[in-house]
Amino acid sequence: MPYLLKVPFGREKKAAATLAKNGIEAKPAALRGYLISSERPARAPMKETGVSEATEVSVEEAERLLRGRSTPRSGLREGAAVRVTSGPYRGLSGIVRDVSEEAVVVDLALFGKVCPVRFRAEEVEAVIVCDWA
Repeated sequence: MPYLLKVPFGREKKAAATLAKNGIEAKPAALRGYLISSERPARAPMKETGVSEATEVSVEEAERLLRGRSTPRSGLREGAAVRVTSGPYRGLSGIVRDVSEEAVVVDLALFGKVCPVRFRAEEVEAVIVCDWA
């Protein structure tokens, strides 16, 4: 059974390389801060790589975590109002310009100009706009 390994955020590649030196193959998951491994590492490699926990997952779940989101979130269509939920633009609202499987392009008003900015689908959420008229 595959294992989901929690590693320090942003150090996935280094942790995978250290595990590989110890004979354990691990691949970065679509979620930052996690690796997928075919076996549970022993305590020594876990401490050396910074792995804080290892959770057994099903094969289907491991494949989904390696693949990531294959379709954008529902509600993210061209012209939809969205709010940025993470990153340096968190809290800003904008209008979706383009949606693809890899990214969502949102028009944000920055410094008095409309600028297209690329986000992953999980970094934005649809905003419900009420029209009371």
